[in-house]
Amino acid sequence: MSVSPKLVLDVESVETILSLPSATRRRILAALQPLRQERPQDTEDYSESDATGRHISVKAIRPVMIHYWLDGAVDEFRVIRVTLVKQWNQ
Repeated sequence: MSVSPKLVLDVESVETILSLPSATRRRILAALQPLRQERPQDTEDYSESDATGRHISVKAIRPVMIHYWLDGAVDEFRVIRVTLVKQWNQ
């Protein structure tokens, strides 16, 4: 049985998640669990690089975009940004 890496969120990500309605907040938090159990490259919708060239995975879970990477050296799943996507009304 493999153990998932420790989940680590930055302060701004926590604040964004806490600002969501409770049902949405629960859905976003529940979606983090399966992300932790897979390789980020297998779960990402797309990727980008940070200023140091690190591979940052991005997953869209409406209404947010979750930016994350796996720090294998210390076995941590790091959520570095949660961005609220503005809804477009037709």
